[in-house]
Amino acid sequence: MSLLRPLHETLTDIADGAMTETLVAAGHLPLRVTSLEMSVPLDVRWAADEGVFQADFPLFRRRTEFDPEPAQLTITLGEVPV
Repeated sequence: MSLLRPLHETLTDIADGAMTETLVAAGHLPLRVTSLEMSVPLDVRWAADEGVFQADFPLFRRRTEFDPEPAQLTITLGEVPV
């Protein structure tokens, strides 16, 4: 059993969290993010039995010498008018 989610679920969660409306602390005005660029560490592996990449944020802050370094994903999210 893997603790990692399919990559598309992780990316969807990142996009949903970044692109939803939030309240600005000063004045409680609605703030809508229309574009965002970020670089995040991800543990990634190929799940051959499922035929998908699995990826999620690293489970532990400290790694041992046996743990591979996390991959670095740079992603740009933007709102596209329909």
